[in-house]
Amino acid sequence: MKTQKIIFKLMIMIVLLFAAPASAQETEADTEMPVGEIISVENQATIFRGQDEQEQEIKAQAKLPVFAGDRIVTEENSSVNFSINQSLFKLGSSSEMAVDDYSDIEAEEETPVIQLVLGFLHSVINSKDGKASLSEVHTPTAVAGVR
Repeated sequence: MKTQKIIFKLMIMIVLLFAAPASAQETEADTEMPVGEIISVENQATIFRGQDEQEQEIKAQAKLPVFAGDRIVTEENSSVNFSINQSLFKLGSSSEMAVDDYSDIEAEEETPVIQLVLGFLHSVINSKDGKASLSEVHTPTAVAGVR
């Protein structure tokens, strides 16, 4: 009788183990494809990933993927170089930006929108297969689009 109870409990535990998600704190970024990648970091920068209570602080470093919804913040005397859609961007010192969901620009390929919240952003827009890559950058006072 005791062994039957133990076996029954073990079976329930096994079922629950396989039925539960791989991670209780799984974020959207875990299930989505990255939109870009960090190329290099000078000094100190942080990526904030996720929403509200589930937001994670990640130290920015080379080869780290960038997802829609990420916020990148640089400290004083720091910068981050990253790529999105084969275009290169440099977020300057004491700056903050967010990678929003995709643009409303009519295109064959979806393009994430970059929200420059504070600071400096330099970009080099590259072409893809002879066609110009689309980019859209929003600031508190203006919207810039490149075709």
